[in-house]
Amino acid sequence: MIMTITNFKENINKVINNINDKSFLEAVYTIVAKKAKKLHSELTPAMKHELDTRKDSHKKGKSKSSSWQNVKKAALKNEIMTATMDITAIRRQLHNYLEVVEDKKVKAIYTMLESAIKESSVTYTSELKASLDERYADYKNGKAKTIAGAASRKRIQKILKGNYK
Repeated sequence: MIMTITNFKENINKVINNINDKSFLEAVYTIVAKKAKKLHSELTPAMKHELDTRKDSHKKGKSKSSSWQNVKKAALKNEIMTATMDITAIRRQLHNYLEVVEDKKVKAIYTMLESAIKESSVTYTSELKASLDERYADYKNGKAKTIAGAASRKRIQKILKGNYK
C-alpha cells in the first residue's frame, strides 16, 4: 500500500492521540516545532507589504507601540508557557504542524513512530464487526438493556476490587 501524505498525517495524529508520555511528546514537538517556526518565519510579498504599511502608520503616530522591555517580558512569558505545555496543547501543536509541514518531514516522523502506530492500530474482524452491528441494532430497537454510565463505573470498580456478585 502506497501511503499518501494525508495518510501519513492521519496515522501520526492517531498515534499521537494515544501517547501520554509527556517527555516523548515534548521531544517530538521539539523536532517538528523547528520546522513550523521556519515555515511561519518566511514572509510573502503581501506580508512584507502589510509590515511596511504598519511601519509607516507607526511612524506617523497612528498605532500603538510597546517598549523593548514589554516585548521581552511577553516573549519570556510565552516561552515559559511553551515549556510547561500540557499534553493536549502539545498534541494540538503537533496536529497543526503536520498539516503544513513538507512531505519528507511527515515521512520522517512517521518512520520514527511507525512501530507505535502499528502497535496501537486495532483490526476488527468481520465477526466482531457483525457482533457490534447486532448490538447497536438491538440498542436502537430497544431490545438491549442498557445502564447509566455511573452504574457502569460502579460495576467496573466492584470487579476491579474483586467484590462483584
